[in-house]
Amino acid sequence: MAYNIIVKADKFIKVRGVLEQSTKYKPFLFMLPFESLGEYLWFLRGVSTELHTILGSRAMIYSAAAVTDFYIPQREMVYMLPTDFKQCD
Repeated sequence: MAYNIIVKADKFIKVRGVLEQSTKYKPFLFMLPFESLGEYLWFLRGVSTELHTILGSRAMIYSAAAVTDFYIPQREMVYMLPTDFKQCD
């Protein structure tokens, strides 16, 4: 999926570096979509159990999720940017 983003000239070098790094490591990342805290925790448990079975103590999980997605009801988020908003300053 390609995105059209607008970047201020003074931020271009930094953003380009971030995009290059994301391209470099993308084959090693697994994005797991979820819609609730329970679903997220269930998936995290399953993935960690399987990784431990396969890799033992060599397994590592880097997990990141937006807290607002869990604790602020969607109907109250009208003033906030959605988590998939694509704009760099």
